[in-house]
This record gives sequence, structure tokens and C-alpha cells, in this order.
Amino acid sequence: MHEYKVIQDPPVNGPVRFDGPFLEIIDTPEFQRLRYIRQLGLCYLVFPPGANHTRFEHSVGTYYLARAFADHFALENRLELEAAALLHDIGHPPRSATVWSRSSGSGPAWTMRRQAGG
Repeated sequence: MHEYKVIQDPPVNGPVRFDGPFLEIIDTPEFQRLRYIRQLGLCYLVFPPGANHTRFEHSVGTYYLARAFADHFALENRLELEAAALLHDIGHPPRSATVWSRSSGSGPAWTMRRQAGG
């Protein structure tokens, strides 16, 4: 029997099915930790309950859209696209969106320059 999991992503995408290598990825502790990292930084404190969105939920939604894109355009390299979509936030530390929004630069490039002493 083919093993799979369905993650509910209401109200945006509905049920999202994971199987094969993607099932193995979402079951790792590294991916599961995204459940506890908020995508919108501290916004949930100002706009409860509407601004409660985790990087886990965001990654599941991004994977869903990448899969739909690959289906629509019949892409040959769909596994790479789906894996990139699913894993694009895996390295983000907690509160990184808060740091980026308050920085003089933007996003990871600023963070890398800062860490490098630039």
C-alpha cells in the first residue's frame, strides 16, 4: 500500500497530500520545527487571531502551489521545483522576519552582510 499524509490547509488550499520523498521531509524534526516559527513575526500580537501564520503552514501552501504549477505546465523537473518550494524556509531562524523589517537592507542579503561584518 502506498503511504501518504494529508495536511489540512484551510481556508486557502484545503487538503494537501504528501507522499514519497516529501512525506519523509515533512516528518523530520527540522521541518516540524517550522510549526513554531511565525511567518509574520510579531504581527500576531497586534492583529489576533488573523495574523497567526507559521512557516510550516507557509511552506505547505508554497508546496501546494508549486505542485499545481508543475501540473499545469507539465514540467519535467517537478520534483526539484516541489522540493525547493517545500524547503525554501527551512533555514530561517525564529523572528527573522522581524529583524529584516527593521533593518536598513532587506532579507537574507542584509543578514549575510551583517554576519560577515560588512
